[in-house]
Amino acid sequence: MCCECRNDLLKGSRCQGTTRSFSGDGFAWYKPMPACTSLNISMQFMTLQPDAMLFYNGPMDTKNSELQIDYKDYIIIQLKGGRLAMEISMNGIAPVSLEVASTALNDGVWHELAVTQIGK
Repeated sequence: MCCECRNDLLKGSRCQGTTRSFSGDGFAWYKPMPACTSLNISMQFMTLQPDAMLFYNGPMDTKNSELQIDYKDYIIIQLKGGRLAMEISMNGIAPVSLEVASTALNDGVWHELAVTQIGK
């Protein structure tokens, strides 16, 4: 069976969307990733914005609920001034920040990003 998509924006095998796009203040919400000893994140992105949140996984508010006392790990992947930046905190330890001194990535071209973390 094959679907013929009437909308050129729908590229999936069953005419579903395969990308997400946002205009300034939008976001996609997915189920939280479970705390684990390793993770693999891969994505493609394209933007003209110099400052953009690309990925966040962690607590969603600052209230001291029982859930957040147990779960303080987080990871943030973002663009700062067009450059890739990441911050990660595991086991409640002080966060580690990394900024990649690459060419600016807010150039309207598709970029691929892969992050692998092994062990906590």
